[in-house]
Parts: sequence; C-alpha cells; structure tokens
Amino acid sequence: MSGQAEKTSHWHEVLERWRGSGLSQARFCRENQVAPWQFRYWLKRDRRVQGEAAGGFVPVTAKESGLALRLPSGAELAIAPDFDVATLRRVLGCLGPC
Repeated sequence: MSGQAEKTSHWHEVLERWRGSGLSQARFCRENQVAPWQFRYWLKRDRRVQGEAAGGFVPVTAKESGLALRLPSGAELAIAPDFDVATLRRVLGCLGPC
C-alpha cells in the first residue's frame, strides 16, 4: 500500500471512530490528540469522496419505523411511515445541496 493510501485509510478509520463516538469534533480531537485542522481537512475530503462515489445520491435505508436518509455530511434523517411530503421537501430544502 502506498503512503497516500495508508494515510487515507488511517483517516477513514479515525473518522469512523468519531462518527461512532457521539462526541463533538472538538472533544474527539482533544481526547484523541488529533489536530482539529487535520480532522476538518480529512472530513471534508472524505465527504467529497463519499459524494462522488454515491454519484450525488444518498443511501436510503428502509426500517420498520419508516426510512432513514443518510446525507453525505453523515447526518441521518429519520422519516416516519406517515410522513408529510410537503414537510419533507421543506426540510430537505433547508439542508441545501446534499
């Protein structure tokens, strides 16, 4: 594995640990001795790569309680089975480009 591929893999793992931690970016960086500027750089890069890989689309997961819409930013939107289409459109409009 090349040096760049190793670095990318390392940061992907760091970002996955952060996503699963429930911590804010700042606290995660403090507790894991990660430079905040590096964290933000790799997060932005990871989001861009994920968006390109998804072709601009976002994964949708069917759940018993409705749907879960995961945005490239990592945010997840839970949608109840009886959702109101107009409300969902307004919410998505507030989020800006995915």
